[in-house]
Amino acid sequence: MFAPSAYLGVRSHTSGPADRRNPHPEDGVMRQALQKIRDGFKAFLTPAEPARRSLAVEALESRHTPAVIMTGEFDGLPGTDTATINGVNVRITSGGTGVSHNYVLPSAWNVGQRVELDGQPGEELLFTNLTTINGIAVPAKASVLTARTGTVRGYDIGKANSMQVLDLDGQPGNEVLFTNLLSVNGIGQPGQASVLTQRTQEVTTYQVSKANLMQVVDLDGQPGSELLFTNLLTINGFGQPAQATVVNHRTRQAPTYQVGSPNRMQIAELDGQPGNDLLFTNLVSVNGFGQPAQATVLAPRTGDLRSYAVGGANAMQLAELDGQPGNELVFTNMVSINGIGQPSRATVVNPRTHLMQSYDAGRANRLQLVDLDGQPGSEMLFTNLLTINGFGQPVQATVITPRTGPAKTYDVGSPSSMMVAELDGAPGQELIFASGTSISVLTHRTQEFTTYQTGRWNSFYVADFDGVAGDEIRVSLANGKLLTINHRLRRMS
Repeated sequence: MFAPSAYLGVRSHTSGPADRRNPHPEDGVMRQALQKIRDGFKAFLTPAEPARRSLAVEALESRHTPAVIMTGEFDGLPGTDTATINGVNVRITSGGTGVSHNYVLPSAWNVGQRVELDGQPGEELLFTNLTTINGIAVPAKASVLTARTGTVRGYDIGKANSMQVLDLDGQPGNEVLFTNLLSVNGIGQPGQASVLTQRTQEVTTYQVSKANLMQVVDLDGQPGSELLFTNLLTINGFGQPAQATVVNHRTRQAPTYQVGSPNRMQIAELDGQPGNDLLFTNLVSVNGFGQPAQATVLAPRTGDLRSYAVGGANAMQLAELDGQPGNELVFTNMVSINGIGQPSRATVVNPRTHLMQSYDAGRANRLQLVDLDGQPGSEMLFTNLLTINGFGQPVQATVITPRTGPAKTYDVGSPSSMMVAELDGAPGQELIFASGTSISVLTHRTQEFTTYQTGRWNSFYVADFDGVAGDEIRVSLANGKLLTINHRLRRMS
């Protein structure tokens, strides 16, 4: 990317004493502001930089500048070509033939760059004059010089304050995206996006509502990225009514969706189909207690928009629970007071099937996602371990398998610690609960709870000691002896 030290071809004036007769007294102030811009240009706008960059130019000045020299592959022929740029006049000399051709740009510019726009051999030269005044974009133009065909084309691109080059339609050659997003106190103002497709020589403009954020993402699983414009806004943690506009330049469509009042948005794979989905949530907690919340899932590929009331959730995570393509949404409302878990519930939303199910999770203070039955999809393990002065208190473990439906709760004694391990060599892991004088193993696959009376122990660890599938538990007893538990054989030695 490159830029002249100043804008070319708008108005010229002399310097020195003649300035006293200058009919434009604002130029003195402009010169001071623009000196900072020129210094910035020198620092980071150079021919060697990559083409993809967003730019906002705050002011312009007219003054003659030295020519800019660029080298690259412009005419599609072997050899390095040279472009000599002097204002709106461009001379390109072929490195292969040595022949030079002169071109005149249809509009002045403040930023130029090498780009690949038409998918044919040879790069194009892109000249733009994006300008903002007090943050407000003014109408801008773009010029594209294609040395391979010997043509220069000018485009009106509307009001834009940023620009980037990317593939939006999945066809050979990139597009140029111009946007003019503006926020006041975080509130997006009416904006638009214009896409220049040099291959078809057209500029397409999309209205993107009052967006305050733009993201480039694959939402339909087809070649070419989509543009996602959103206007999420929170006040005191509470989301305000929001919209999402998805621009699909490949189909020339830009639908806008009402997505509730979210305070968070995620891009995730939820339905197992090509292309990402959008998840909007509005979880809010007061003194740790979740308030009534909802989740809105948008599948731009189909335009399907669904909202789910997920109760008073205070946490959410994505998980693979049913063994099918696409993640599920897990909403929980666990709260502990002085370490003691309060009654809690878990709500699972399956965007692939559009089903939602709630479960009693006991008085849990911890959730883990583990494979306990050896079948596709994880289980949700809720536990409420609590120790007082080092002594474990009565504990329950609740295992939820959304793939099969109901929850299963186990009374597991009064352990002081818990770990997950593969002990019996069969599919699915086991849960180890350790108390002061015993170690218990829960095999959820068979719903078997086995307790090994070890006597007082100092420590234990899990490893494969016999070379057979499944680890053993090596226990260091308080009397200095070692004890090995082989849960596969249900034997202690």
